[in-house]
Parts: sequence; structure tokens; C-alpha cells
Amino acid sequence: MRNYRRVQEIARSAGIVPARSRAATDYVPPGMPIPPPVTVRKGTHTEGEVLSALVSVGYNVLIPFGVARYDLVIEVADGFRRVQCKTARLVQPGMMRFNVCSGSPEGVRRTYVGEIDFFGVYLPDLGHVYLIPIEAVDGYRREVQFCLTDSGDVHGTRLASPYRLVAQSERALVS
Repeated sequence: MRNYRRVQEIARSAGIVPARSRAATDYVPPGMPIPPPVTVRKGTHTEGEVLSALVSVGYNVLIPFGVARYDLVIEVADGFRRVQCKTARLVQPGMMRFNVCSGSPEGVRRTYVGEIDFFGVYLPDLGHVYLIPIEAVDGYRREVQFCLTDSGDVHGTRLASPYRLVAQSERALVS
């Protein structure tokens, strides 16, 4: 076991991330493509849901080519805005939470301040999509909670309803 850890340390210092072993339930028949990891599938699904919701309310949506800190770009009357897509989760009845930073395999966390304009947040449990300005999560470094009910601001948690995408069609650029 000690030698295995040493090999891992040497690989990491060389910039090589060791492959994770696959569980027996992850069997892929020969000739079939290997599916992406669960986190990649979840992120891709979230991007698709946010993209669909943005288009359905009238936004023109651009998809960046290459590596960027944002997933989508929307066209508004006065220019373009960058959108980072995030998957939210229910943490208790009437409350959703999502990450406002990114993480690396080394555990380094980076916020999106100055690099995006909105979070496109998909809540799979309810099928809702929110377009939340980065200013609305100012001061949060890791994750933020939003209240899904209109019962008021609970312990510093902001209301999600003003950001629900279906309510924002009047902000979209109509072409």
C-alpha cells in the first residue's frame, strides 16, 4: 500500500492524474463507447436544460468553442452575458443549494467573480431553471442557498422566485 501511495504522489507531481478504477456495475461491452463520468453527464444534462429554458423564453444563446470559465453566452439588448451552469439540489423542503465556485482535483477552489455574469441553475428535483446574476451571490465563496417558497428571507437565504427563468421572458432579446 505504501508503494502505491508513493507512485500516486510521483504521478501527481508530474501532472498525471491516476485513472480511477471502475466498479463492476460500470461494465461496458466490447466495442461500446465508455460513458463519461457521472459528474460530466450531470453537468451536460444541466447545460442542456438551461440552454433549452433560455431558448424557450426568447434568448439567443451562443455556445463557446474551446475552454472557458462559462458554459453559455446569451444575447441581451445591450450586449452579451456569460452564463455558468450549475446543478442545484434540495437540502430541505423549500430550499435549494448550489456551488458558486469550481474545484480542481488538487482541492483548489476558484470563484467566478469577474468571469461570468449569471449562474444558470437547474434544479432537477422540480425541473426548474433559474437565471441568477452573480451579484445576487456576492460574498459567498463555496455554495449558496435559495428559498423556493415566498415565505420570506430565512436566515440570510435569498428568494429564488424572482430568478425563475419562466418569469423573465420580458428580459429576453426578441429577434
